[in-house]
Amino acid sequence: MKGLRIFLASLLILNGCVFSSIGYELSKDIYKNYSNSILLISNEEDQIESGSHQSQRVISFGTAFAIDKSGLLLTSAHLVKDSSVIKDSSGRIFPILDIPWKNDDIDLALVKIAGHFKPIPLGDSAKVEVGEEIAVISNPSGFQNTLSKGIVSARRKQGKFDYIQHTSAISPGSSGGPIFDEDGNVIAIIQGIYASPNAQNLNFAIPVNYLPEKYLKLNKAQTQTEPKIRAESDNSYFKLLQGLNSANYLEAYILRGLLKNKLQDYAGALVEFQAAQSFLQFQANKNKKVN
Repeated sequence: MKGLRIFLASLLILNGCVFSSIGYELSKDIYKNYSNSILLISNEEDQIESGSHQSQRVISFGTAFAIDKSGLLLTSAHLVKDSSVIKDSSGRIFPILDIPWKNDDIDLALVKIAGHFKPIPLGDSAKVEVGEEIAVISNPSGFQNTLSKGIVSARRKQGKFDYIQHTSAISPGSSGGPIFDEDGNVIAIIQGIYASPNAQNLNFAIPVNYLPEKYLKLNKAQTQTEPKIRAESDNSYFKLLQGLNSANYLEAYILRGLLKNKLQDYAGALVEFQAAQSFLQFQANKNKKVN
């Protein structure tokens, strides 16, 4: 497997445009499949203006997302208040009925509402690697279901907790939103931004594995029968293949290899990558003869 990854990396250097287009297709599929399962949390509170005794009404926003079919939502603990109102993408409004679990130390909470949404599959944050591509859907400044992309830029430890640093574009209102890996699984929950005048793209998220085991198992039981994003993306990859010039063998081999790798057909992917390598060698030998 290590050799396959090294060879794949060398092919991507030769044909970098293929990787970005595949990432684009995956992001579209993630949004299409799960954007309706991501909800807006709003809180309206009175705040005292600095230097005066007058108060003003302030509305803050956040994000929550469904992890089971019966209205159980995962979000940031600091967003869950008595004044919290939850709204879905169609404009329906839901009060919070119950808070089954809340951990202020790690800033995660589960809330229950009277709605039914497609559960979003949770992944294994222990397997997350620096450099992985990710996608985020959240509600920055209250703009619902905003999609952005980035990479995992580091893994950090603060006190007794681990955090995932990432480069996806987020803003106030994104907190509580899901971070998806390349397979469409949630690996972390957005926490916030490192605020500093000279800081850029210093964003942090909480690994999903901090959720209690019973809720991880509940989610797995309800989502393991759901089609994986990579399988649903199958047609998109084949559309790319159909648009290729039949003489462009190298690109065809690489695309087929990437497709099979995404479908976890590693043996099939290796065959395609070896074909690409053979083609490159053939071209190199052909050029030597010409010269």
